[in-house]
Amino acid sequence: MMAHYQRKLRWISLLALLCIGLSACSTGGQAVITTTQSTQPQSSAPPVTTTQPQITSKAQTSVSTVEATTTAGIESLPVLMYHQFYDPARGETPKKGLESNWMTVAMFESHIKYLSDGEFYFPTWEEVYAYVKGEKTLPKKSLVITIDDGHSSFYEYAVPILERYQIPATGFIITKAIKPETVERYSTQLISLQAHSDGMHTSGGNGRGLITNLPHDKIVEDLTLCRKKLGGERVRVFDYPYGHYSEEAVSGVKDAGFWLAFTTHYGRVKPGMDPLLLPRVRISSDITLTGFQHVVQ
Repeated sequence: MMAHYQRKLRWISLLALLCIGLSACSTGGQAVITTTQSTQPQSSAPPVTTTQPQITSKAQTSVSTVEATTTAGIESLPVLMYHQFYDPARGETPKKGLESNWMTVAMFESHIKYLSDGEFYFPTWEEVYAYVKGEKTLPKKSLVITIDDGHSSFYEYAVPILERYQIPATGFIITKAIKPETVERYSTQLISLQAHSDGMHTSGGNGRGLITNLPHDKIVEDLTLCRKKLGGERVRVFDYPYGHYSEEAVSGVKDAGFWLAFTTHYGRVKPGMDPLLLPRVRISSDITLTGFQHVVQ
């Protein structure tokens, strides 16, 4: 009897121990599952960082830049044409019969100051060439300043004013009597010296410019010499003497290595024009500042 009672107690003890073990296992299993869940990522999407809006911003800037380049450019480019200058304060007067070509120093400076204050854009000749070819747009308020002949007043009056206001311009130079030191002194990043022929700025037998009277090879010979005197490869723009030209003259200009050539026809440069027969905007001596402002807008 006693033995039976002892065996019963052992079974009760075993059952109690078994229940305690099962309870502990159950609790521990839940803890393991909970811990496992907490270590798993909550989402497969990468965390948002500050680099994402920066990338978007760059893309938007790129699009905006393209839109600005294609929509905000000029429809036509004014290439201004000046000639000579004089200073009445020094008792100087314009050359008789050519008064419209001779502008007072004060008036010229008022033009340059207006352009400087107005923050105009002055494209390089490479940019102008690409614009004419339809390969590039130019900003609004773009223009080019050209001054014909290389008269002494260009060096004495125009260049110092241009340098003072840091406005780029081109002098179309007759090189027949030019000295190498003149080219060295005045050909700078600000002042471009380009070709107006060497010995063709004179009339020919038909009463027109000599360039329209010469054969092709003589035209090329003259212009090649002109380019050489002014610096060679950097000289790529030509100005027809008196604005006169012929089919033979245009062919000679091309074969002499010029990219662009200007006549005296009035007008603005536009994409698609013949790059060797471009117009300009003549600035006569009697123009007022108000008139000038209207021309360049």
